[in-house]
Amino acid sequence: MPSDHPSVIAVTQEANARSCRLLEAIGMRRIDGFVEFDAPQVLFSVDPQGLRIAH
Repeated sequence: MPSDHPSVIAVTQEANARSCRLLEAIGMRRIDGFVEFDAPQVLFSVDPQGLRIAH
């Protein structure tokens, strides 16, 4: 969606602790949880300026 304040989103299963830690390590934060495919999912978001990427 066009926006003046774009953000990056990611979804992973709550049980996938490694993916959750990776998303948090790059600066994303949990913003919602829901059930899909009979499993709890977690929605992460960050503004592009908030991403922490190693060079």
